[in-house]
Amino acid sequence: MFSSISGLARLCKIGATLLRYGIIPNAGIFSNRKHKKNYGERVHLCLRSLGPTFIKFGQFLASRADIVGEEVAGNLLTLCDKLTPFPYSQVVSIIESQFHKKMDEIFLEFDEEPVAAASIAQVHRARTLDGELKAVKVLRPGIEASFRADIALMRKIADISSALGILGRFKLPQLVEMFSDICKLELDLRFEAASADELRENLRAESSDFYVPKVDWKHTSRRVLTLQWVEGTPIYRVDELQNKELLAKNLIIAFCNQVYRDGFFHADMHPGNLMVDANSRIIVVDFGIMGRLDEETCFYITEILVGFINRDYRRVAAAHFDAGYVPERFDQFATACRSIWEPIADVDDTKNFSTASLLAQLFKITADFDMCVQPKLLLLQKSMVLVEGICRQLVPEMNFWKIAELWVKDHYENIGYVERLKQCKAYRSMMNIGSLVAKIDRSLDIVISHGQAANARKSGGITKSTFCLTLVIAFLTLIILFK
Repeated sequence: MFSSISGLARLCKIGATLLRYGIIPNAGIFSNRKHKKNYGERVHLCLRSLGPTFIKFGQFLASRADIVGEEVAGNLLTLCDKLTPFPYSQVVSIIESQFHKKMDEIFLEFDEEPVAAASIAQVHRARTLDGELKAVKVLRPGIEASFRADIALMRKIADISSALGILGRFKLPQLVEMFSDICKLELDLRFEAASADELRENLRAESSDFYVPKVDWKHTSRRVLTLQWVEGTPIYRVDELQNKELLAKNLIIAFCNQVYRDGFFHADMHPGNLMVDANSRIIVVDFGIMGRLDEETCFYITEILVGFINRDYRRVAAAHFDAGYVPERFDQFATACRSIWEPIADVDDTKNFSTASLLAQLFKITADFDMCVQPKLLLLQKSMVLVEGICRQLVPEMNFWKIAELWVKDHYENIGYVERLKQCKAYRSMMNIGSLVAKIDRSLDIVISHGQAANARKSGGITKSTFCLTLVIAFLTLIILFK
């Protein structure tokens, strides 16, 4: 059952830690003063004590409030993964093996002490041969094997828990598999480089307010990521910052641009990943966790936002229904949306208004209506809560929704609702046509394999591609004639 004695020992340690922090309900052992803390706090402490893989798992769970609950997810939002740095000699070995060159053939300078050390990697300041300052992120040695071993143990724990009916509401087997998929991406720094590159391209026009460092692809590989070096004050040092209200506003606008306009957003904007430079420009780093929304989803979540802002609850319900989020209990769902928005729509005391609270109520309603909430929307929820939290630290009376409302009016309603709707429907139609053609294409392959179409071709019959094109033209003609 276990590949080694060390694996068995690790499993025993994990089990003992779960019991010690009271994570397994009704175990009745190891009860101590730690249990005076609430369940979410105990989960936080337990995962932190188990090391890098479990810290990352906790950060992942913070985006799954639908499964672990608001209390646990809220506590895990603050889970940091600062670790002791690994030796410089190992840094040199990794870099030289990745680029097949000596360090002095790659860098003019390379600081031995890292500026940051986390669970997966650490970051060093360096200067390349062209004289440019860089931030060089290097994966921890052996981290891939460590994660693989821990995830294998997680699978065993999840299977045992499922068989015994323990922690059933957490759906551990599914969570572990989703986490495993995420780790495969995070442990290849080329994916993070690609994410940074795409985000930078999307936000190029707003770079004077919200800046993404440039990727140095020449010095990037699977285990090494090199970015432009940026100087700034961490955004959590609030007392050292100027123009705090402008910073909060720019952060919300940058978030709206990423989510509602581009459909690609930084999903880990906690205070440690944001800095402010001398020109009051926000700089974002660490692109390991990103969220992506397709064009359809962007449209529908914007519709939902506009509906709430305009207090048009039937519009909110219609957007949910058209997106396939809810069954056809239209009026009841519209009334439910009214019940959570009206009490806070005109609240001037923003200290008593929380996006996290609003979203928690909305998720409660979606559960009541048997909605299946998409994981990418839960990642969006986590990001929204993080952004609002930072804005509240900068300006306690800042109202996230008021700024979002102004953004929507500038970028959405001014374009025109009807025109945007037509664009969205046209997009869906094209997707449906593509799906139809693909199905026809596969069906024709089957016919051809039986030799019927082959005979037709020999006698001058139409080809598969011609037949598909003919059907598409006919379909588009019908749309034009009957629209």
